[in-house]
Amino acid sequence: MANGLGLDVVAEGVETLAQLGYLRTGPCQYAQGFALAEPMSAAEIGALQRGPRPWACLFAAAAEVQSPPASADWVRQQLGLSEGTASVQCMSQDPRPRLDLVILDCPDPRALGRFYAEVLGWEIEDGSDDGFTTLIPPGGGVTPDRPDGRTTLAFQRIDDWVEPTWPGGSHPQQVHLDLSVPDIAAAEPAIISAGARVHEHQPSTDGGFRVYLDPVGHPFCLIRGD
Repeated sequence: MANGLGLDVVAEGVETLAQLGYLRTGPCQYAQGFALAEPMSAAEIGALQRGPRPWACLFAAAAEVQSPPASADWVRQQLGLSEGTASVQCMSQDPRPRLDLVILDCPDPRALGRFYAEVLGWEIEDGSDDGFTTLIPPGGGVTPDRPDGRTTLAFQRIDDWVEPTWPGGSHPQQVHLDLSVPDIAAAEPAIISAGARVHEHQPSTDGGFRVYLDPVGHPFCLIRGD
């Protein structure tokens, strides 16, 4: 009746794969229930929607939690997929990797972590120690419960640390951070106060960025944002 009136149908309380399979082949456009997934955060739902085949993902996830687990053949049959289809193996989240941490070598992770925490206005993660320190960005980093979290910085101790010799020399920087600010001159006093210093080499010809060194010698730039 609802379909005849041009309305979509939502089935609630779907708890078994048998129910889910029946609905998938019938005139029901939407379903909700533990057979599909437990309650999700908005970030987790967004990651699922960006996946390659949401229905396939949900069926595969549901099959894995059944007791006993449903077979891959059953899942393929319900989805109308051919044997060996990789979609049956997909997860409920986007399977592509996400950039989680950018890790800087240094002689003292706690101290360098405090410097960047002050510069960026971020927090230091509980459990950070003298060997490894991680920052918490606004909204939180990438975790299994927060797949859409933000990339963050971490710092690991290197006992034979040697300061980079950028722009040349025997110990090149290899990687550096660009920090966007509305006004470089206005932002500079705060990072100098935190422990940064202005690099003697300034390659920018239009003032679009300025190079600094953090307390252990990593070059980084303030970039003039739009």
